[in-house]
Amino acid sequence: LGVSGALLCAPYPVLLQKHALDPKPIVTALFSANLALAIGTGLVLGGLALLLGTGGEAALVFGGYGAVMLLRWFGRAHAYGRGQQRRVAGSDIAYGVTLVGGMLAIQLLDAASLLAAYWALLASALVGLLAFGRDYLVPQFARVSLRALPAYRTVWRDYAKWSLLGVVTTEGTANAHAYIVTLVGGPSAFAPIAASALLIRPIALAMNALTDFERPQLVRLLAGTGNAAALRGAVGFFRLALLLVWAGCLAAALAVLIWQPRLLFPEQYQLDIIWTGALLWLGIALIRTLRTPDSVLLQAGGEFRTLAFASVVSCGISIGIVAVMVAQGNLVFSLLGIALGEAVFAVGIWLRARAVLERQPAP
Repeated sequence: LGVSGALLCAPYPVLLQKHALDPKPIVTALFSANLALAIGTGLVLGGLALLLGTGGEAALVFGGYGAVMLLRWFGRAHAYGRGQQRRVAGSDIAYGVTLVGGMLAIQLLDAASLLAAYWALLASALVGLLAFGRDYLVPQFARVSLRALPAYRTVWRDYAKWSLLGVVTTEGTANAHAYIVTLVGGPSAFAPIAASALLIRPIALAMNALTDFERPQLVRLLAGTGNAAALRGAVGFFRLALLLVWAGCLAAALAVLIWQPRLLFPEQYQLDIIWTGALLWLGIALIRTLRTPDSVLLQAGGEFRTLAFASVVSCGISIGIVAVMVAQGNLVFSLLGIALGEAVFAVGIWLRARAVLERQPAP
């Protein structure tokens, strides 16, 4: 999903605006690339499931789920890009209700199995995809062409490769931290650090949801009659919404840790590590909360290269500090490496975003 977002979803509203006079060629190229990516992803995921011993039918169903989910994911970007937020909400609700229904059916029928779980996932993705209706399904399946794919090369050159680099370095930072801590301290040492991250999960969900929603709005503001005041207002409102979510998570986290820590964390996890990890994760989340609106503003302006280079620098700083902290035995404080990398990333983004705003016309 991250790769799909980088290659297709993030550049899509920018490209719609750039080719507003004649969007059909670039839209056809993106729909064609999306179908090719979905088919390739389905084959890869099905093959991996087969190699992991799930069995032929389960591998086929899981591969189908991966393919359909990617089609639904781009459908969300397509609907947002056209201002059809209700369709996105309808698809998400249809997906969630079907998945919960599938889980309940598995429980009621006492039919728990990997195959049953995969069928529930595939059904939910399919229902969520169908919820977008003919406006999305017809161009996605009936108006694609292999001859349209070469037009994607300009998308790759100008936007997608930089967006993908940013995704890879961001994911690489998180995975490198997990691997370094686990390699030195073992899975039992990493487990409480990972568990404490559960307390900021709602913040990540809110960031993803609001980023998808706000990116097309900022694209339209940058391309239309928008001015610095309007853009600052939109970015500020975005930041305020995220800060309110962060404050809610902070209050909930403190309430759990003070009064009922064992509600989420088992006895074998030391509470001092959970407390330290939770506070550090909340600090990391605060930095991300403050810089995410500016990152989305730069995405809306097509500055994926700027974001990618900032992410590469952040990744290098984070991994280096994490390695040093772990080598000194400070496993939980290795999160400071991620925090400092995020801080450097944020400063670079803020400076660039301010330059973008200063270039906008006065009201």
